[in-house]
Amino acid sequence: MKFSALFSLAAVCFAQTPNILKSCGGPTDTLNVTDVEIYNYPFKAGQTSVISTIGDLTQTIVNGTKVIVSVKVGTITLYSTTQDYCSESGITCPVQPGHLINNVSQVIPANIPAGSFNLQVRIVSPTNAEVSCISGKIQITK
Repeated sequence: MKFSALFSLAAVCFAQTPNILKSCGGPTDTLNVTDVEIYNYPFKAGQTSVISTIGDLTQTIVNGTKVIVSVKVGTITLYSTTQDYCSESGITCPVQPGHLINNVSQVIPANIPAGSFNLQVRIVSPTNAEVSCISGKIQITK
């Protein structure tokens, strides 16, 4: 599965939906998420969807930062992946503090069943300090 994070607001030709994902980060997060927008929703198995996270970055994002995506039903993990934030995104780290729009493009696995799932996306520094976290209940259709 290909993961790609982009740091500029790309032209996205998908219909935006109501905000179902929220920040699950704490007060020590270095990316204070103020809004999360979802495009191409509900998610459809085998297709690409885009999640745009908007917020304020208080510390530099450096090489070695990771993105951890997990999809669960209750406590059972159906899908989990860890990707390098900088190398997978095609951007150059370090990313300096300031206002940030972070678009994450994710291909939904074709073999995932239709249903309602819990999604969590965490960004962690090379020292495992949380940079940001978003989570919520999502729908996947066939």
